[in-house]
Amino acid sequence: MACGARWGPASLLPWEDTVVTADRVCGLIFCILGVLIVLGSLMIVSNFPGSGDPGPQLVPLILGGAMAVLGALLALRTPPELSFETSRAVGHAKSGDDLDTPNETVAPPAVWRRIALAALLIGYVATFNHLGFSLASFLFLAGSILLLGTFAVAAVVRKVVVAVLVVLLLGYALNGLLGLSVPGVWWS
Repeated sequence: MACGARWGPASLLPWEDTVVTADRVCGLIFCILGVLIVLGSLMIVSNFPGSGDPGPQLVPLILGGAMAVLGALLALRTPPELSFETSRAVGHAKSGDDLDTPNETVAPPAVWRRIALAALLIGYVATFNHLGFSLASFLFLAGSILLLGTFAVAAVVRKVVVAVLVVLLLGYALNGLLGLSVPGVWWS
């Protein structure tokens, strides 16, 4: 195959070749890493003190298996069909016509928001042992959600409720269902 030759179906756009190839390569890498994690977790000796009921193999097995399956799905997926709006935009771009509205892109968060997110992450790690899982995780999650969204009153209330629910459910899953001792869980 010559350099720059198309390898995929004729309906693919030029930039989709790169995306599909990158998806296939990354998916294959994730799949291999997932299988290696599963194989490595099977070699963990679970008969040491404090290994607990689920044992130390459970989390790496679940994460490695999920990583292998999702990597395989990414590697084997077919390219998505273009929507009407996208195909219209591509047709106009090829013909040189101007569209009525420019392409909308999402701008990255402002610099002050990125710095605040980094400070939240550092604060979360620094205060986790002192505040406990629930309070530290709630402050980090609520702060992150608020920084990345709007500050309207209804939106803030909704985001705080979501943060509380996520922290409660995650704490219950870790402490109550898996039996892991996580400090400072509100509900288990």
